[in-house]
Amino acid sequence: MLPKFDLILLDADGTLFDYDRAETMALAKLFDVHQFTYGPEVLARYREINGAVWADFEQGRMSKQELQSTRFERLLAAFGLTGDGATFNSEYLDYLGEGSFLLPGAEEVCRELSKQCKLVIATNGIAKTQRKRLSLSPIKDFIDCIVVSEETGYQKPQTGFFEYAFNLCGHTERSRALMVGDSLTADIAGGKAFGIATCWYNPYSKPVAPEYRADHEVSELKELLPIILD
Repeated sequence: MLPKFDLILLDADGTLFDYDRAETMALAKLFDVHQFTYGPEVLARYREINGAVWADFEQGRMSKQELQSTRFERLLAAFGLTGDGATFNSEYLDYLGEGSFLLPGAEEVCRELSKQCKLVIATNGIAKTQRKRLSLSPIKDFIDCIVVSEETGYQKPQTGFFEYAFNLCGHTERSRALMVGDSLTADIAGGKAFGIATCWYNPYSKPVAPEYRADHEVSELKELLPIILD
């Protein structure tokens, strides 16, 4: 039986990779190396700051370079610490790249889908970090290519990002493509605007506003298989 979709665009962080675990490890290691006190309050504040700057980036209010330096400038200032934000960010990304932890079902799903579909990681993450994490992960042989926003000149949800991905993969038929991700504002909104099918990965059963409703919704990655292959 032929699959319903030929091209599967997969978000990385929070969809395939356990970003929370990698983030916690990287931040703790960064603070330990610099002999700064680290605790849950640091992680909580970092996530608050990081979420705000990424929202600005996705809406075009901040460049990727500004994002990377600003988040640590704000974090250090919040705890009265001194240091160069850009330098801290570079070190953090090196540690983050070592965290290739997968979410439950990611390896199995990628293995099965790769037998009949072209799999593409479509991420707004940092290129060197995402490529390193993929190279260290057991799914690397199942992924046909990786599309990273800073290498395209666009970011999800911009349609230019998806156009770049289609051109890179040599794919033209939008009705045969599916965007899978955990972000309503980046993955689902972007896929819908580009005119391709969308699937929201929603492991925590969060509510969704009608304007962001995806074509499909799953709470476990293994639920993708019948959607795509049956």
